Amino acid sequence: MVPPAILFVLAITASGLAQQPAALTFHDLSTMARHPLGRMQARGAMGQTMSIMITELPPGLKTTPHHHHQEQMMLGLAGGMHYQMAGKPYPLGRLTAAIALPNVEHGNINETAEQATCIEFQPVLRPDWFPPHPRRPREGAPVPVAIPAGRTVTEDFSAASPGWRMHPGGARSKALSGDTMRLTIWDLPRGSAPVNVTQGPRVERFVLVVQGSLTIRDSGVEREAGPHTLVIVPPAARNVGAVSANSDALVAVYESLNP
Repeated sequence: MVPPAILFVLAITASGLAQQPAALTFHDLSTMARHPLGRMQARGAMGQTMSIMITELPPGLKTTPHHHHQEQMMLGLAGGMHYQMAGKPYPLGRLTAAIALPNVEHGNINETAEQATCIEFQPVLRPDWFPPHPRRPREGAPVPVAIPAGRTVTEDFSAASPGWRMHPGGARSKALSGDTMRLTIWDLPRGSAPVNVTQGPRVERFVLVVQGSLTIRDSGVEREAGPHTLVIVPPAARNVGAVSANSDALVAVYESLNP
């Protein structure tokens, strides 16, 4: 069962149409109880259309390669695991992301002597990730496909890596996109200006504090979000701001590319 949500603001009427939920939902994954998922330990949540979990992989783990129609994004948090895609192992160190495109075969490998930790995200509902783990048919092509030539499927989000985009007010960002989803990492130095995490199309977004702490501002109301706090932002929410609180902050924003 997904842990109960904490409602942040009341639902509002959007664009004069039928009432739509616009409340932010907070999940503190740092204190959430872990549950077994195969040999792994997981904790996470589902939104209206998407799923996310922080997963701990024990030493020696090697999951069975598989493929499915929906894309899957991984972001390394700790340890030296590999994410195997189309038969090739891609190192998934801290702040390295990798995306398995639709029907590309993939799996997790931790051949080190230490536990590895990563974030897994899919732009679909995955109730089977959570107790009582209801069965969910795996939908995929009859055979897996290759990674298209020239396609970028990994990204280094470490502080010293190239490719960061600077923004007015001191923040910077960097992104990795698939066909149906995008991960944007925001680097928010202490004292930098707030960023609007709801810019762009009206889609559901997951805002996960990777390190540091944030102040989330919505409709004049503020709330603190510490490390590994997940904020689920529904499509109807607009002008939701994030600003570093008492220290530098690193924030992962996951969003669907299909409004």
